[in-house]
Amino acid sequence: TNVKIHSLPSSVVVLSPDNFDKIVLDETKDVLVEFYAPWCGHCKALAYTYEKVAAVFRLEEDVVIANIDA
Repeated sequence: TNVKIHSLPSSVVVLSPDNFDKIVLDETKDVLVEFYAPWCGHCKALAYTYEKVAAVFRLEEDVVIANIDA
């Protein structure tokens, strides 16, 4: 079949060495950071729940739900 499945954009902010300090150290925001490893089973199990948390806080301008590949 040629069915294209579109996934919803993630509500989790992806951190990198380039944007980490700017986002995480912003004193005007509350930031929750998940340090994950792509091969980690616990991290994979948390991904769905973490995405749900990010979706709940998506409209809160002073809250950031983020993760970084550690």
